[in-house]
Amino acid sequence: MKNKEMKKKMWRFSVGYIIYRGIPVDRLSYFGILEKLNDFISEVARYFFIKKYQLRWYHYREFCEQEKNFIFGGFEFNHISKDKMAGSMIYSDNTVAIGYNTNMIPSRQNFTQMHEINHALFDLKHDVPFQNFFDLLKEDGYNKEENIQEVKADIGASLFMISDEALIYSIEKKTSFSDLQDIFEISKMALEIRLKNFLVYNLDMYYKNAQVLIEKYKFFNDTREIQARIEIYKEAFDVKI
Repeated sequence: MKNKEMKKKMWRFSVGYIIYRGIPVDRLSYFGILEKLNDFISEVARYFFIKKYQLRWYHYREFCEQEKNFIFGGFEFNHISKDKMAGSMIYSDNTVAIGYNTNMIPSRQNFTQMHEINHALFDLKHDVPFQNFFDLLKEDGYNKEENIQEVKADIGASLFMISDEALIYSIEKKTSFSDLQDIFEISKMALEIRLKNFLVYNLDMYYKNAQVLIEKYKFFNDTREIQARIEIYKEAFDVKI
């Protein structure tokens, strides 16, 4: 038991980090975001009577529509906004309305909806009657404080797209990279980032090593080294799928 606790502490306090939008996100920060999301992820799984590895992006949307009365709408953004805005979240009259740009590919629309749900769950100040958040396609339109919020919402969206449990289950089942894209309706880029997060933060790998293993997975469906790390992780944290 002592060895297991020591392993967990070493894992959590090791130095792995990834830079997002010029902001270094270390392991402690990442797990802080994950811990905020875990209760909600579990709540959505219970609501649909499924395991967390079975969750898909649309479960979160349906839950928010049915239980939180969020309003979702796809819009063909025109002119300048077509190429600049991915989506938005507006809070007014105690109602959350989430819009997303239907000019984008479907997988990007899915991610944007999850991104805006994260803003609604964690960034709203309920004593302020009107608030809005905009998800821009280019990252140079935010100040530092907004950038931090956007990074957290992106990380949260990636966890809603594919939970840790779903990644572990899929890799152990030898699901290919392209099949993973199709099953979870996630873009290639978003899946690569999700895998990097998982390998660096959860599996305690260096960023460059993680990139190499993702390339092996993507092009050769070789997950042997990833699976070996998963076994160590599952033992250290008593992970059950």
